[in-house]
This record gives sequence, C-alpha cells and structure tokens, in this order.
Amino acid sequence: MEQADVLFSEHMENIQQQGGVFDEEGSHRPHAAALGDEFPEIRSFLSRSDKNNPYDTNSDPRMAVKISMNIGATQVEIYADPAEPANLQEQRVMQIADAVSRVHDAGFKIPSPMQFYLPKYTRGIHLPSLKVDNSWNSLAEFYAPNRIMLSPELLRTFIPPNAPDSVALRLKNASASIVHEIGHCLHFAQAPESYSDLFHTRLARQYERTAGEVSEYGARNPNEFVAETFTAVTFKGVITRDQWNLYQALGGPLSARQAPTPTIGRTLAQNSNLSVVEHRTAGAAARMQPAVGRLPDAAASAPSSWNRRNHEVERPHFRRK
Repeated sequence: MEQADVLFSEHMENIQQQGGVFDEEGSHRPHAAALGDEFPEIRSFLSRSDKNNPYDTNSDPRMAVKISMNIGATQVEIYADPAEPANLQEQRVMQIADAVSRVHDAGFKIPSPMQFYLPKYTRGIHLPSLKVDNSWNSLAEFYAPNRIMLSPELLRTFIPPNAPDSVALRLKNASASIVHEIGHCLHFAQAPESYSDLFHTRLARQYERTAGEVSEYGARNPNEFVAETFTAVTFKGVITRDQWNLYQALGGPLSARQAPTPTIGRTLAQNSNLSVVEHRTAGAAARMQPAVGRLPDAAASAPSSWNRRNHEVERPHFRRK
C-alpha cells in the first residue's frame, strides 16, 4: 500500500499544480457555456467568484468539504472542492451514491469507510484554443486500500471518438465507471495477493479473446478484466461460463449471494437497468449521461443519509495519507 500512497500523493499534487481553466486572452466568452457538454469544467470556470480573473484552479485541498453518508453498512466519505458550483457537486455526489448503491444491492460487501476525492479540475483547459494538459490522464482511479479519485469529466454528455470500449461506455452510464473502480477496491480487499501479483502482467493469449468479449478495456490486463466483469455483473449483465471461470481464477470479488455459475444467453444490454437517466431523444441515447435530479432507483432499497438539505458536512484539514 505504500506504493499506492505515493501514487495518490503524486497525482493529487499534479492535479493541484496543473488543473484548471485558463482564458489566455482574458476576455469574456459567451460561447464558452456551449462547451459544457464536452468540457464540464468550463461550467465551474464560468461560475468562479472573481469574474475578472482570467483563470480558475482548484482550491487548497486542506479546505476540502467532507460530505458523509451511509449506504447499507458502508460509510461513504466524499472530499469536494468548496468552490465547485453546488449543482455540479450534487450531480457528482449522486453518481457516487448510484454506484455504491448498485454494488450494495448486488450483494457485495464494500469496505468502510469508502473515500472519494472530487477535485474541481483534473486537467488544464486553455481557452480559446481548447488545448488540454492532462495532469492525471484518467476519469477515475482506485488507490489501495479504500480511495477513489474522480474527474469532473464523468459529467460530460459527449463521448470522444477515441474513447476505449468499456462496459461503462456500452451502458452509457457514467456511474458504471465508478462501479469499475469499486471493483478494483473489492478485488484488493478480497484477494490482496492476487491483486498485487497481477500488476504489470498480461492475459495469456488464449484468454485475451474471452476477456475482450466483455470489453476491449477488459482485455488490457487481468486486473482490468476483473473490474470490467465486476461492473457487468453489478449491472446484471450475463457473462459466459469461460468469463466467469477466468474471473474466479483471478480472484474476482464475489457477493454473499453470488450464484456458482452465471446465467448464460442474455446480453448485457438486455439485463441492465438504465433508468438512471431519461434519454429524451435517440441521439441522446448515444451519450454518457450523469445521474441528475434525484437519487437513482437503484438506491431505493439502501437509503442514503445524504440529501440536498440534510447531510453531514465538515471542512477538515485534508491529510494526504
């Protein structure tokens, strides 16, 4: 875990130093709001307190707002930027609530506390060129034993053409990206030796096709295959017997009520609950949408202590572990 601590600190420092939106011409840009679908961070930039300032960056992490909620037996701790617009922060919290609730409802035991870190900016965006400096180059990442960093890019409703094929992309559900990282967390919690041993390894050629049928991203390495399969199972997708056997052999996390073998014959899309987002048009169905407006249906059986008006908020000194 020492390596995870170092990596977490390095990534947090890089995000602090490079994340933000920078208007290089220092002028008001009415068209900037139209870029929010592809660059959600611009909405934070346009809501900055000092409109005369041509740039906006992350707040001092020691001033992070701590939001606490309970989902099932799991204490969820969220560390957010106090200067992020309330509506954006709420959407990000709802994504987390949806993801944790889905994993809980699937019967998995989630480590408690579970910590989520929400920097306002995880990349540098330069206006008007839209040049992007990726200080972190990730949408979500797990750091052992119980930390997950999330990018505001998960709020985007435009999927770039070079996005890798993944379960989250197929589901068109941003919360699935968070479920994927929780899968890494549970893999580490239930089989720490297997999780660690699989780092910097590749699947044997005879298993790459099996993994690739879950997603291309899952075929990258054994740990990603486990997390992608975990996401598919959590969203009630049905996998093949070969995929299930490989998942178990690699130490994939099992729920308390996991069937010994999966049901075969139905597709992921046929068995997934996509009610988190109401797609208004056929075109919108091709976009990844955030969970907005209410807590998702999946959370109903595991009420959270968080709501818009009544939640535990602290402003602790943000210690890097």
